[in-house]
Amino acid sequence: MPKKLTFRLDRHKIDSSSIQNWPLRQVFVSQRAKVIYCPIGKVACSFLKQQMVRISDVENPDWILQDVHFHTDHSYTGLQLKDYTPQEALRIISSPEMFRFAVLREPGARLLSAYMEKFVINRTMPNNIFHTRSVVEPVQHALGRSNPDFEHGITFRQFITEVTSRPPRELDPHWCPQYLYLEGISYDWIYDYKEIDTVVSMLEARSGRRLPRQPSNVTGSGLGCFQPGAADLLPSQVEAIGQISRESFLQDDLQKAIKEYYQADYAILRDRTAKTGS
Repeated sequence: MPKKLTFRLDRHKIDSSSIQNWPLRQVFVSQRAKVIYCPIGKVACSFLKQQMVRISDVENPDWILQDVHFHTDHSYTGLQLKDYTPQEALRIISSPEMFRFAVLREPGARLLSAYMEKFVINRTMPNNIFHTRSVVEPVQHALGRSNPDFEHGITFRQFITEVTSRPPRELDPHWCPQYLYLEGISYDWIYDYKEIDTVVSMLEARSGRRLPRQPSNVTGSGLGCFQPGAADLLPSQVEAIGQISRESFLQDDLQKAIKEYYQADYAILRDRTAKTGS
């Protein structure tokens, strides 16, 4: 169990109205294990939300686990801060008994994972189009296409260029800066994405329950051979090649753009490394 370090960031003051708004409304709570978890898109959030269900005493856990995002967002489960009155939520957030944690991921790896899962592998699924339309539509419109073609899609370079040209708060949660998720709560511990097994062990220790472990890199993003010019390939071309190394996509100019735009996320990761020595 890590000692509490408390990562205090520059954030907005919490008031009763902010509890029902993003990001606080979607923060997970296990009253049983005394744990508060901040889910961050494309940072193992599906897996960790499922773990929060497993360590909590909730009704119909198997039903919730069938679609943990939908059922917790659209039903009362007691697992999210939105399920409590503002006064109750504030009490939970500030309770000294609670262990507050989040997991952050290196921004380049997170963006590549988002691109592969939503813009390549599952690019024509309605649930993904809901998220990708705000990027695909303006990119293709600038190229003269009046109606977006999600099968044709966009390249990784076009994705990064469009995303980094927007104000951070206008971006979809799957690729907005991670620091935005952390507003409103001073977290006791920030884990690195590479420490998922450590997170599971912590949840097991606090709950007294055995938990499943996460399969490694489900989409296979960033694994495979080096493919020159991968950042400029269309989704169908990426699929035809198969697994392509991360370095193929994150060329120097794109890596520079990512580091500049997501500098606050990199700062948090450096801070946690300095504090933890890992």
